Amino acid sequence: MSIHQKNLAGTTRRAIGLVASLLFGFSLHAQTSAPILIGPPPGSPARLPDLTAAGQWYQLGESDRIDIVILGDGFLAADRARFDRYVAEWYGRFSQLSPFRENLGAFRVLSLWTPGADWASPRRRSFFQVPLTADNAVGEEIPPETAAAIEAALAPLDCSTRLFPGSRRFSHCYVVLLVKSDAAGGTPSGRPWLVRLPASQLDLPVAVGEDALHEFCHSFAYLNDEYIGTAGSWARADRGDWAALFDADFFPAMHNVSRTPVSGNLPWQHLVPGGNLNPGSASLVGRLWLGGEGAEFGAWHSQATCLMNGGHANWDLARAQRGAWLRDPDNLCLWCQELTAAWLWFLGGGLGDIPAGDVAAAGEAMWQRWVLGRANWYRTSGASGRLARLNTQDLAQGLSRSRLQSLPLAPALDPERAAVGFSLRPASGTSRLAELAGSPARLALTSAVGSGAQAVSGADRWQAVAVGGGYWRLCNFQSGRWLTVENGRLACLDIRPGAWSSHWQLLPQPDGSCLLRNRWEQFFVVVLAGNAIGLAAEPGPGNGLWRVLY
Repeated sequence: MSIHQKNLAGTTRRAIGLVASLLFGFSLHAQTSAPILIGPPPGSPARLPDLTAAGQWYQLGESDRIDIVILGDGFLAADRARFDRYVAEWYGRFSQLSPFRENLGAFRVLSLWTPGADWASPRRRSFFQVPLTADNAVGEEIPPETAAAIEAALAPLDCSTRLFPGSRRFSHCYVVLLVKSDAAGGTPSGRPWLVRLPASQLDLPVAVGEDALHEFCHSFAYLNDEYIGTAGSWARADRGDWAALFDADFFPAMHNVSRTPVSGNLPWQHLVPGGNLNPGSASLVGRLWLGGEGAEFGAWHSQATCLMNGGHANWDLARAQRGAWLRDPDNLCLWCQELTAAWLWFLGGGLGDIPAGDVAAAGEAMWQRWVLGRANWYRTSGASGRLARLNTQDLAQGLSRSRLQSLPLAPALDPERAAVGFSLRPASGTSRLAELAGSPARLALTSAVGSGAQAVSGADRWQAVAVGGGYWRLCNFQSGRWLTVENGRLACLDIRPGAWSSHWQLLPQPDGSCLLRNRWEQFFVVVLAGNAIGLAAEPGPGNGLWRVLY
């Protein structure tokens, strides 16, 4: 099924808008002006480079274009000039941001003037009643009145009503909601919303708040935040990096933040220094930069600065003080550019129709189409030149000395040797992790007997089975049971392969040791009181480090 199948008729769309106006309690249309076409610039070709044939183009039909509607909340009648200036500033930044800059003809951008009686505030007296917190941040909960007002405002605009196949989510329509929260034109910190429109019961991506271009990249390509939100925090190990363009619900499945430091498992492994698209071994692009998705540990991004980075608890580049502002307001990092471009090509039809059958499998197939044409995108979009300039710029700034970055690491386990058998030894001791017989069986540390790295028995020997995404199942050599987290405790159980409680990351460390981390729970295998095995949310210095012995 093609993503370009039209799911709703225009007459239905206008009927939905009428119902939304009635739900809201009055006619919104009378309070808004006619929409203004902001972009694309005259003469912008509605086309994308053909990734399968150098020098060729894929022509977009009018219905293939992606609609962006810019609305304003908290603007009074006297604020029209300010609103128009904000719109011009947003589109100016959008039109200079790769990969949008090279493909402006793929987007139709409209603005709609919606003056209200008050600026946005916790009182919620503004036009769209955007909820703000006491510390001037856009709220997470979306009031039904806000959703209804957005739906009614869009009704007469004849925006794209295309949906993802079998979904209730718009694929070709996005809203940017610029919010003014005081008389001087202040703006609240923003967030992306997925708004359930009350009349149609369809889901619309909406980017709200201060840096609405940052929020738009959340809404459009589902890029993750790359900053550290809380000092000392660990990212949840709740997914693996998956080589698919989208998941079973048509949400983007590739991510700009990785949960693994292993070179071969990084989603940007082709950008790792020395890789096929980034051959310079001294490159700063494609390394492991600390933090992402609000966490400090267990998450990495690919460049020092990016539009998707920020401040919060970020370290500065010397890792000397917190609160550093690492957002580049004018540029996405190269990996974020690629992810956004891949999503744009998918929506525009440049990757072809979605294969029939299982949606998740189709997502994998669509990503492989992108990978096959990726070199053409790097060449035709100028990304190869940007990569060279970024490396020169970062090296000139001395970022190679930054304590926030490191080279991607080799895996902690050798797959072939790990399948035969290995032992786990605390980095600071000589004992081994073993399953001891008893009722119930328990995990403990056993003293090594004999010489060398040979295990003393099958009880302290393990076999590893890869389950994808950088995760492993660990089977005890003697009992045949799997290392598992059960009711908050470490255990060895007979458990089905798909159970995430039996999936483990062996996160390599620069000194050759590793952290043993569960996928389902926020737990590590640690040493407590000398030789007991415990579980902790964050291992203390040294007590969670292990060495693999073959």
